[in-house]
Amino acid sequence: ITPVRIKISGFKTKKCGYKENNIVPAVDDTWEDFGDLDRWGTDVEEHRWFLKKITIPDELVGKDLELYISSTDKNNEQWEPQYMAYVDGKFIRGIDSQHRYFKLDSTKKEQDIHVYAYSTPHGQISEFHCELCLFQRDAEKLYYDICTPYLALELLDPISKDYVTIKTCL
Repeated sequence: ITPVRIKISGFKTKKCGYKENNIVPAVDDTWEDFGDLDRWGTDVEEHRWFLKKITIPDELVGKDLELYISSTDKNNEQWEPQYMAYVDGKFIRGIDSQHRYFKLDSTKKEQDIHVYAYSTPHGQISEFHCELCLFQRDAEKLYYDICTPYLALELLDPISKDYVTIKTCL
């Protein structure tokens, strides 16, 4: 589904209080570098911003691109900080363990990415991962065309007509 995944690093970050509006903060000397080995989220109810100007590689301009944001490089759906993604100053969507991707305007060569992050009420050490992903929607559609009926089998009585029909087709 995502044959190209490019790690995006070199973010800037700054701690902040609770965000009360949809305005991204100005870039000033209070922003610090956030490296691949840096961590955040250890403070109780930590709030912070991440910032990066991304450049779309020439070979991906005009393609179906999404940005992936996560606190881990593993799929940990039991815990994930809450994020809000902004592109060029406009709110795009919230991000959590079930919604980690958001679409980019791939006709634009450069885009400013701001991510507002909230840890947990008790604080938990977190990483910050970001990847530029090329999507193949035909492969995605095929995946769900196969996966959805297969998952439905778990809910059906094995001797039902629907079960037998799905099992025969798969």
